[in-house]
Amino acid sequence: MIWRLDTDLNGSETIDHLIEAGLVTNIECRTYKEFDKAVATVANKVKKDDTVILDTVNRAVDLFLYWQTIQLRLKPGQTPSDLNDVTNPPNTLMIYGQIKHYVIEPLRGLPCQLIILSQETEKFFNAENGKLVRWTQESNTANLPNVIPPEGLVAGAGARLPGGTHDALMDMTSDVFRVGRLMESRIVEEDGKKTKYAAGTRVLNVSDTVACLAKVHVKVEQYRKLRDNLYHPTLPKIYTMLGLKPRVILFYGPQGVGKTTLACGVAEAEYKKTHTTKTGETV
Repeated sequence: MIWRLDTDLNGSETIDHLIEAGLVTNIECRTYKEFDKAVATVANKVKKDDTVILDTVNRAVDLFLYWQTIQLRLKPGQTPSDLNDVTNPPNTLMIYGQIKHYVIEPLRGLPCQLIILSQETEKFFNAENGKLVRWTQESNTANLPNVIPPEGLVAGAGARLPGGTHDALMDMTSDVFRVGRLMESRIVEEDGKKTKYAAGTRVLNVSDTVACLAKVHVKVEQYRKLRDNLYHPTLPKIYTMLGLKPRVILFYGPQGVGKTTLACGVAEAEYKKTHTTKTGETV
């Protein structure tokens, strides 16, 4: 069973058929209290062979911050506009420090696989001047962002998360991958064979995260086989690439590249087994 904690209420249309078929249990979390309750509920119901998907962690953080900075301070009859110091509350740093304890740590105890999804940060590290800069080069045009940042820019912290929260996630997993799509067709040579991938092909970027991969569970001989990019990625392909099935994975990338679809890939394969006709059509 796949349990999806749906915090941003986006992307469900691509897996509606899986939800209707009972292969994915979707729990909508419109507030932090709903998210907190959902995590507790799932923790009591999941089995070790299940998968929990948090979609997305950056939205869960936003829900927590809104709850802490605004909802807890509103008096009966007030609206957020009645709070004069909303944009600069005096306890901002303390609240940011609480995120990992309220949002991240409750996920650590889940007795099953956890797949965390996050939208991508818009800032990149410029290797020439050593500063973080904003990348605005048609990054979301037609939901087909470049797989690799423009020349001279090296992707920074990737997932759109506060620093402390990002560090807490990195403490949970080293399996962090960027998901993107090709903006134009590309010919790639793999194992001595050239393959042409069309524009729009989903790509898992591995090269940005080899430092994480190298220092933990990936064996030396497996590490040497790692490619910069994995085209048409699926969870089984990723497990084969790593040599194991990670307990926690973080996928990040722009909205619309198919992070939810990728995370629910096992359920999709199961759906096709039971909903495919003799002619090969999926119903």
